[in-house]
Amino acid sequence: MITELGLTDDQVVKVKAIMSDQQSKMRKVKADTSLSPDAKRDQYQTIRKGSRQQLASVLDRDQLKKLREMRKNRDAAKQSAPTATATPETQ
Repeated sequence: MITELGLTDDQVVKVKAIMSDQQSKMRKVKADTSLSPDAKRDQYQTIRKGSRQQLASVLDRDQLKKLREMRKNRDAAKQSAPTATATPETQ
């Protein structure tokens, strides 16, 4: 992501901090056994939204556009990837 977006050294530091914070928060939610799956999903969405807002304050307009394109391509690749099906060998 750093190379693709052409981040400055200052942006690299800030983006890494944002992503590290997001990962930490996500791990805490995942480990919280008191949350239902729906509650976890809601928390994940809230965390991601906050990270996106923070990134928007660090990246310039062209970098944000490129990041959105990268995410769109990643999501499209995930949707087109073949899903694993159960076979007698994997059951």
